[in-house]
Amino acid sequence: MPKNSISVAKLKVKSRLIWAYLIQSTEGIFAFFTTLAFARILGPLQIGEIGRIIAGFSMFFPLIEGGINNYTTRAIAQSETEYREYFTLAILSRFLYSLPLMLCLALILYYIGVLPERRFLVWSASFVYLFSTLYYGTTYCVYSGKLEFKEWWKLSLIAKTSSFVLATLCAFLTRRISYAYLASSIFIIMWINLIWFRHRAAIVQQLGRRLFKVVKSSLPFMLWNLSSSIGLHFDSFWLGITRSAGETGLYIATYRLYLLSNSVFIGLFVVMFPVLSKQFTSDIAGSHLNAIRVIFVTACVSVLIGAILVLKSNDIIYTLFGTAFAEAGPILKLLGIAVIPTSINRALGNVLNAFNKEKVTATSAFMASLLNVGLNIWLIPQYGAVAAAWITIISEFTCMLLLCVLGRSVLSS
Repeated sequence: MPKNSISVAKLKVKSRLIWAYLIQSTEGIFAFFTTLAFARILGPLQIGEIGRIIAGFSMFFPLIEGGINNYTTRAIAQSETEYREYFTLAILSRFLYSLPLMLCLALILYYIGVLPERRFLVWSASFVYLFSTLYYGTTYCVYSGKLEFKEWWKLSLIAKTSSFVLATLCAFLTRRISYAYLASSIFIIMWINLIWFRHRAAIVQQLGRRLFKVVKSSLPFMLWNLSSSIGLHFDSFWLGITRSAGETGLYIATYRLYLLSNSVFIGLFVVMFPVLSKQFTSDIAGSHLNAIRVIFVTACVSVLIGAILVLKSNDIIYTLFGTAFAEAGPILKLLGIAVIPTSINRALGNVLNAFNKEKVTATSAFMASLLNVGLNIWLIPQYGAVAAAWITIISEFTCMLLLCVLGRSVLSS
């Protein structure tokens, strides 16, 4: 291996994995305790009012996000000396691309009455909250590209703690969840602006062209994220429309376990994506070797998790959900099988994206999502939740096959 190669040891992958998982855990803890505080202070009605608007928006979140986060992480990892420029372009894209698109979607959802909630203040709070979440995530991706996970955890811990205290205090004083969401969201936006102000770059010449390039280059990432989101959520949505609420509840409960099983790999992918992107620019052979290791580790762990879900499905259902969900055992067995290709797909997708082959990833995910939606529309009305689980297996294995075939030139190097 050449002397100037960037080895995994030099990049301190293990220590960064710890910080990445710590970031994920911290985010989850704050989200849980915020919901708990609101539930105690405000009750279920207000949580439901704002929650269903956020859920409605979230279906379009990959479109609003635009794939810019993924592009920013890789761009900074491959050219760290220009991180100020990419940071500035990413921030500007949020105001010139994401914000107008969010506003259009909000007006459409509001005026056509998709959701029963019509109060302007609740909609405004949901809108600002989702924008602050997007703004926050974009800044996180900048630090991921720089591989400064420890630094981000310190900064985010201060921000999240302050935001939690502010939101809880506001909810207690006003007894309105809208004000609590608005206060904490505005605080996060101001805090991100302070970070960006310290790292901003003066981009005046050819601003429009550079910004257009960022948005255009991000489109394959957007298609990948959007296709994955549709593939993950359409079956539950269509099942809820065409079948009974009870059967839908069984499927959603087991599907949460399926998603939770795949979340085990989030920290690994968050770290390895910028690491492989960075290494790809100086040591292609080494980056391919580390890519194989990531895929191998993902495959082994996913097989173990899948085996546990398949072999212990009934015990897991009884322990977690009780006897009322006994019929969900066979569904969990099938979704346990689906864990394997789903996890490998995320690993393959992140590897190909790191090696500048995001169009392959986007094409594979898009074709698999078309298959997923088509089979769901055809089979779920007749066969229900079991069909939804089988379709998940089929579409995920199809996506894995497409990734391997279309990306074979990269994977075989």
